[in-house]
Amino acid sequence: MCFRPTPPWTTCGHEWNTEGCIPIWDVNGTINVNASSNRIMNTTGGRASMLATEEFWTYNVLDLSRGFEFMGTLKWELALAVTISWTLVFICLCKGVFSSRIAVYITAPAPFILLTILLIRASLLPGSLDGVLFYVTPDWDGLKSYQVWVEGFIYGFYSLGNGYGAVTTLGSYNRFHDQSLGNSIIISIADLLAAIYCGFALFTILGYMAYETGIPVSEIRNSGPGLIFITYPHTASLLPLPQLWTVLFFLTCILLAVDSQFGAFKTLTSGLCDLYPGTLGKHKVLVCLAACVGGNLLGLIFITQGGMYYFQVVDWYSAALGTTTISFFEGLAIAWVYGADNFCENIKEMMPTLPNRVLKVLKFHWKFVLPVICLVVLSITLWRFKPPTLNDYSYPDIAQTVGWVIATGIVLPIPAAIVYGLFTTQGSLMQRFKHLSAMRYDSFVKHSCDECKEKSYFSDLPLDKTELEMCHMLPDVFQDDRA
Repeated sequence: MCFRPTPPWTTCGHEWNTEGCIPIWDVNGTINVNASSNRIMNTTGGRASMLATEEFWTYNVLDLSRGFEFMGTLKWELALAVTISWTLVFICLCKGVFSSRIAVYITAPAPFILLTILLIRASLLPGSLDGVLFYVTPDWDGLKSYQVWVEGFIYGFYSLGNGYGAVTTLGSYNRFHDQSLGNSIIISIADLLAAIYCGFALFTILGYMAYETGIPVSEIRNSGPGLIFITYPHTASLLPLPQLWTVLFFLTCILLAVDSQFGAFKTLTSGLCDLYPGTLGKHKVLVCLAACVGGNLLGLIFITQGGMYYFQVVDWYSAALGTTTISFFEGLAIAWVYGADNFCENIKEMMPTLPNRVLKVLKFHWKFVLPVICLVVLSITLWRFKPPTLNDYSYPDIAQTVGWVIATGIVLPIPAAIVYGLFTTQGSLMQRFKHLSAMRYDSFVKHSCDECKEKSYFSDLPLDKTELEMCHMLPDVFQDDRA
């Protein structure tokens, strides 16, 4: 559709359009400069008019049903797109970190290259400077609101993937003496700079839209799917060669989506293979294929006519609550169950040159700062939590119940695993607790040896002395474990 002389989301008269449709392009192919302002002022039979881009997204792509209770039929076009997406994920990850390394060389820098092209083009548009000034000008009254800081904290956790295991899983392929602390700092700074850079690209476009429509930038509030599939295509339709800019933009979205999937998907497959090394660990390609097929099937509910309702409920209840809660328990487990002192000793073993004063600062943050911040943010989130809405649609009670079941299901495995471990371990209660909170070196060494080949592919370097010693220790460790 992007390559058509007249993109279908720019004009009215299609089978999915209503009488209140406002075209972006007129019949003769010229831009309707008053389209967005007419949307604000016009109504048809008491119903607000919609831009052609909005109707294309709502009534054609989504074919949105009446509400949460009405699933509707499956959209075969979306099902085909989802299947292609999971096929790309399988191709990129079927050979482990070796194949993902090759894919990342393309999927990581390409979105920023395309985003830079879009940023340069958008910065030449009228009104783009107003959007940038709105972006960089602090709202001092807004900064006084605790809700702004809470949402910023949640975004930071969500953006970095804290609590999801992706960073930990990919970090397990590092060398034993790798500078993990420096890498953590680099990742955090790079994530911050990438978000700021994407913000410039976004607000240059929003500034242009404000200029074209005659409304302030602050009133253009599309976000999430609406921002991607309504605002951006609308803006691209107003540019010369709209087909080119639309293709570049959606190519950027595809690369970002596939790249973001790598970490979460690798966490799942690596966890299964490490948990059952004798069975699943020997068939990693089949595990990857099964996980892709399973993900494809689970995603079918989101591409029905009611899929947008289900998607928003899952996103609303899992992102804000799940990330913070899991991170809170991870911090408690490391700092207070396993012990911050033991963790510092492990870090010192891997990074002997790390100053002790740095470890003291980290230990203080692990034990006190992180749990307190997570607990405060989680408490405020629960206190101020509101059910989701979609445009003017309010979700029924059944949707909220499903959402809370999802949020509870994300956290429930943590206490369930603790109770299971205490009941299946021998000894007194204190002995069981100490046994469960101790590091199992046999599992660590087994994982290190199983991944030797993948590590060598990943870094193009031979294993260092410590890692070779671990592999040589393997029989002795297992002998001690049997004894």
